[in-house]
Amino acid sequence: MQFLLEFKAGGDDVCGTDLTQVGSDLVAQIRSEGNCPELPLEMIKGWTPGLILACVPVIVEEAYANQVECFNDTDRLSVTVPENGLKKFFYLKAFVQHNSLNGKIVSACAEWVLNEDALLDAWAKAAFPLEWNPED
Repeated sequence: MQFLLEFKAGGDDVCGTDLTQVGSDLVAQIRSEGNCPELPLEMIKGWTPGLILACVPVIVEEAYANQVECFNDTDRLSVTVPENGLKKFFYLKAFVQHNSLNGKIVSACAEWVLNEDALLDAWAKAAFPLEWNPED
């Protein structure tokens, strides 16, 4: 069993952002985080898929769930948030894929990653509401 929080955008629309283009700043980040300063541009994807924020699931530890009264009766909670309300909790992170046999770099990209700790801390500071605007 796992305790699960689902942050869902209000309404029926699938919230998303457009593709993120990779510019020189993101190339530098990929090379730096991937520890490959000479990585050729041909190995870096020129875009990153946009964020889909219709439903953002977060598995929470038992200690955290014990702080949330609503988890007393269920192992799954749904928190309604505004469209794109969770965008500030995401950041771009570099990923470098290596060949498993020879260790050579095959490709590199940047992907959106959720800062779950920041999201859960902000929700806790707001007193665990089931309808929440992180901008408030």
